[in-house]
Amino acid sequence: MCTLVVQITRQMAKIKFNLNRGLKNFDKSIPQSIYLRYTFGRKVNFQVSTGFKILAEDWNFENELPKNRSHVPYTELKRFINDLKAHFDKFDTENLSKGVIPNRDTVKIHYNSFFKTNEIKKDKPTLLSFIDDYIKRPRTKIDVTEGTIKTYKSFYNLLKLFNTEKYKIDFHDIDDNFYSEFIKWCESKNYSKNTIGKQIKELKKFMRRAVKEKLTDNTAFLDFIVLKEDVQNVYLNRYAVWQ
Repeated sequence: MCTLVVQITRQMAKIKFNLNRGLKNFDKSIPQSIYLRYTFGRKVNFQVSTGFKILAEDWNFENELPKNRSHVPYTELKRFINDLKAHFDKFDTENLSKGVIPNRDTVKIHYNSFFKTNEIKKDKPTLLSFIDDYIKRPRTKIDVTEGTIKTYKSFYNLLKLFNTEKYKIDFHDIDDNFYSEFIKWCESKNYSKNTIGKQIKELKKFMRRAVKEKLTDNTAFLDFIVLKEDVQNVYLNRYAVWQ
């Protein structure tokens, strides 16, 4: 047993995070998958995509972490990588104490167990945190213009203000009562009907995305009417003046 433990100690396990399987030649203009690579001497070389993507210019190759930039989900990615490292540190410690040499199958099982454990522990996003995260996703991933991002941010700030001034809101609060209260609140701030309608439109857009990503099953927003000014009456009034 002692000989085996010494052997394991010498074959120190290593875990690395890199882009595009660590290959140097790739298209740096598009987001690349972040890969985990776990090696144990020459016996194990396990590599798998974590499911996250990032642009090369937003990745710190030396520290193997994302760069702290406004459009990068820095906190989420850093926490994920650090938690995954800790998960494998525990794996190595347990193997060392038991005198067990890992193989590719046990490494894969341990990797998958990380996600099963964190499905329970992971905090479910709120409506506001979801919108904030969506805005910060890589531009090429959500494929929108800077103008659209500006509209998203304006809506997010307005909804956050409502959340502060009126009452706390989450996915399940988006119902007919919220719809009425939100419109009254916007009117109290002298927003035009068209402006209010645009905010309702953005809300419906984000709620549809949340339903698609299985963050909520609330579909009451589908009945929300997007308010618009009566353009026809305005036109008729102007026509009457010209007469």
